[in-house]
Amino acid sequence: MRSIHICLSMIFILNAVILGGQQALPQQSVDAILAYRGSWKVEVEHLATAQSKATHDTSNLRNICWKSNEYAACNQVVNGESKILLVYVYNAAEKNFTAYTIPGNGTANGTGKLLIEGNTWTFPWQIQENGKTTYYRVVNVFISPTRIEFRQEYSTDNEHWTQTMKGTEERVSTD
Repeated sequence: MRSIHICLSMIFILNAVILGGQQALPQQSVDAILAYRGSWKVEVEHLATAQSKATHDTSNLRNICWKSNEYAACNQVVNGESKILLVYVYNAAEKNFTAYTIPGNGTANGTGKLLIEGNTWTFPWQIQENGKTTYYRVVNVFISPTRIEFRQEYSTDNEHWTQTMKGTEERVSTD
């Protein structure tokens, strides 16, 4: 079950990475998703917690993104390898985005939410295990159009959060 948690965490981190970029774009339409089209250098520091081991990772992320009507999609390429296709739609009634994740190997996957408040974009999710719910979130804070600071946290009560990782994304190109 631990590997599923790690895999889900990475998918939501990758989702979070996609949504960086320029705050001038409309935040309440799928146009916002296109802000992260291009290449980014990602630095991640995993912290030693009950949910994570201390490590440091560096990767190159390229997002090949496009829009069609009310959908936006991004193929994420990490260190030269296509990892996942993400399809986003905006729900005006709930004022949030839904992200549908499609892995390259064709396995079944799920959906996630994205909440935007100013320059802070949050991906919340939860996992039920043995009758207990653990809440997770990835929080992106857009420092500038070329720099994003992010963190992942978990909580057992959805109020008090423990950070499991933090990192930065630096735009390399807009290709």
